[in-house]
Amino acid sequence: MDPNSEPVIFVVDDDEVVRDSMKAVLEARGYQVRDFSSASGFLEEYQKLPFGCLLLDIHMPGRSGLELLPDLKASFPRTQVLILSQYPENQIAVRAIQAGAAGYL
Repeated sequence: MDPNSEPVIFVVDDDEVVRDSMKAVLEARGYQVRDFSSASGFLEEYQKLPFGCLLLDIHMPGRSGLELLPDLKASFPRTQVLILSQYPENQIAVRAIQAGAAGYL
């Protein structure tokens, strides 16, 4: 990893429309973005790039965002993770924040 590289924002969501939309908005503002449709694809790449922020879906095939979050925070405690979900805040947000998320969208 090149320490002079710009941090990357990762978008991990199984919904292609959500991924493409988030990526378009962020890239239009000058951010470097990598997007993944699953936790497994993300896990293969995130250690190779300077890590800025992670936008993480709660429910995905395979490993969910809530399952991934504690492991990620244990390895990279300074990583800022924003949880993305279509579910109401009162159902998921508290669990996400307790697991280490910086916020909930």
